[in-house]
Amino acid sequence: MYQNAKEYGIVYTDTAPYEVLYTKWISYADVLTLKAVEEMVELYYNSRQYVQSLTYLREFFDTPYAMFAYLADYYEKNGLFAVKHSRMTRYQHFYDAAKLRIMQVQKAPDSADFSDTQAESGCEKTKDMQMEAQLEFFTELLIFDLYERENLKTRPPFAPDLQPYKNVIREMAVVYAMPKTAHFELLSEMTLQKAGISVDLPERNLKKQMAQSNPKVQISETQNQNSFRNRRIWTAFDYEKRSRLDYGAAVYPLVSEDTLEDKKQ
Repeated sequence: MYQNAKEYGIVYTDTAPYEVLYTKWISYADVLTLKAVEEMVELYYNSRQYVQSLTYLREFFDTPYAMFAYLADYYEKNGLFAVKHSRMTRYQHFYDAAKLRIMQVQKAPDSADFSDTQAESGCEKTKDMQMEAQLEFFTELLIFDLYERENLKTRPPFAPDLQPYKNVIREMAVVYAMPKTAHFELLSEMTLQKAGISVDLPERNLKKQMAQSNPKVQISETQNQNSFRNRRIWTAFDYEKRSRLDYGAAVYPLVSEDTLEDKKQ
């Protein structure tokens, strides 16, 4: 390539690693764009910290490149390339960018020709419901990605508050003999299945065990009759049993939310 630099119109830095600035086919602006996209790929794909959420976000773009280019553009417009980020702020920026994209896709005008205002209004309501469901699903996947890596001391702003469930969490740790470092999260069965986690919830005489352990925790006699995909499951992340492949925590679906009714403090 060095020997053909003039022929190809290659302009590069004169010190190692002799980075190409532009060629007669690729402008300097294009090179900068590619470098920004490369940084997004390195951060959000190669790090393996956003596996489930990134896979889902891909569904809102025509190509993987379009997704990473969008993330790069979001960083550029918000001045994020020049700022040093913590792991938590990286997740927050990813959440904010994904939320914006989901909203853009759902709010984009479609080709339907509505003959009356009522039909159009109904379509808008449907879009809003779809957008809310998609954002909720993405949020759960991002929470899964985050806690699969580590049990953070600070709860992310986009995650629901678990303080009202502290009694239930305390008792589940006892009943299921989970280590003190374990984290408990309430996730939909659809989220767990998307992450490749098999959900099989044997009763294991849970009602008797938890009632004996703490009378404050009550067990419901009725089970959720809704679709299994919408059922929410208390899930444990065990950091003492990590995968040798990607160092992710072991994930255990424990019990359906509808089985437990906590007396909030």
